[in-house]
Amino acid sequence: MPATVLIVDDESSIIFSLSEAMQDAGYRTLTATRGEEAIREVKESSPDIVLLDMKLPDIDGLKVLKQIKSHVPELPVIMMSAYVDVATAVQATKIGAVNFIEKPLNIEKIKIDVNNTLKNVDVLKQLDSVKTELEQFKEIERLRQKVQNPLDAILGNSKAIRDMKKTIKKIVDSSATTVLVQGESGSGKELVARAIHYASNRKDKPFIDVNCTSIPDELLESELFGHEKGAFTDAKKEKKGLFELANGGTLFLDEIGDMKFSMQAKLLRVLQEKFFKRVGGTKNINIDVRIVAATNKDLLKEVEKGNYREDLYYRLNVIPIYCPPLRQRGDDVILLTKSFVEHFNKHFGKNVTNIDSRAEELLLSYSWPGNVRELRNIIERAILLESEDVLLPEHLSITPSASSVAARLDDDEEEITLSDADFDGEPEFNESWTLDDMENWFIQKVLVKYNWNKNLVAKKLGINRTTLYTKIKKYNLER
Repeated sequence: MPATVLIVDDESSIIFSLSEAMQDAGYRTLTATRGEEAIREVKESSPDIVLLDMKLPDIDGLKVLKQIKSHVPELPVIMMSAYVDVATAVQATKIGAVNFIEKPLNIEKIKIDVNNTLKNVDVLKQLDSVKTELEQFKEIERLRQKVQNPLDAILGNSKAIRDMKKTIKKIVDSSATTVLVQGESGSGKELVARAIHYASNRKDKPFIDVNCTSIPDELLESELFGHEKGAFTDAKKEKKGLFELANGGTLFLDEIGDMKFSMQAKLLRVLQEKFFKRVGGTKNINIDVRIVAATNKDLLKEVEKGNYREDLYYRLNVIPIYCPPLRQRGDDVILLTKSFVEHFNKHFGKNVTNIDSRAEELLLSYSWPGNVRELRNIIERAILLESEDVLLPEHLSITPSASSVAARLDDDEEEITLSDADFDGEPEFNESWTLDDMENWFIQKVLVKYNWNKNLVAKKLGINRTTLYTKIKKYNLER
């Protein structure tokens, strides 16, 4: 498609001669005789270059230049004037003019200037593209150096996390398979999606994430699939969608459970056919993209309620991955806390070297409704605001009202004891059981009842945590 030149001058003879010259050179032309008209053409018609006269009947040319640059900073503008002085030329250059031509005009010279300017623009676009790709590769390399194994970025030793990592390892090589990550808000679903991408053979290709709830419904189709110029009122130029930008890599669709029914049908079609059309387009665009979708909703229940397409659910749920909430991850809370302390020490120039045992108890006993995201925020706040080198309970923004269990951690509380009500049914033992068998059964029963909260279990049993860990290891108790 030929480039478009916008010619802005109040003299009809100049407009005529420049239009004829530009068209002879193979360009499309637009014209304007007033500043307001020129600004409107820039907004509505998206020209590739502007020839702008300094003296216009309504607005000074420099003011028009400023407004053009405020709307489209990268648009090249060549100024024209019969009254050239150094100060004005310098001012125009500072605002963003690429050249300043004196009247009377040399038409052949202008044709050369326009051609050279457009070539320079193309070169700059290519350089920007190269820079973008270079930055992407630098980021990939940075991630590689930081974490040789992308799965190591998912911190945790709990059984739930180990099981999740095993599933990820099994699926990374089948890089076309769709994955559905389900879990509560803040539990780390995006981290899982990134680990899947960077552990796969798509790791050198783009990873693009989009939150389906952050884009208005009427714009989501254009964001995902792109649009052609003129497809709708504000479509000033063609735009690639996220599917195209992610080609060869991974597209992470977060909060997929909130997608409107009409968009669900369009997404399903793309997943089935592996191609799509841009909004307003007629050409099929083939894609090779791995879809990782995530939601904090129970999609099967949404299907039963009629809020979600059953066929899309099964298309997404080829490989289901459950991201466990933090309250089910036991001592991972302390592991994550230490990692966040180290991170924010560096970030804020602090030197917190230890975590008080009472702070650990509080962290382990809290229910974490906001999951890992909430833990990160609490540690960030504590490191930023406190000057101690030890993380204390009072540094943590966790109140007893926020957790019924945390209320039991006061130093003056009465001893916690077990009662018959703590168990459902009688011990299932026989005469052959040894004392170790009874202890094994008893500890396992309490661990299960209190969701493997080892701090609380130790208090219930009247032993310290070290003793409890020894017993768990002795009896090979695993969650």
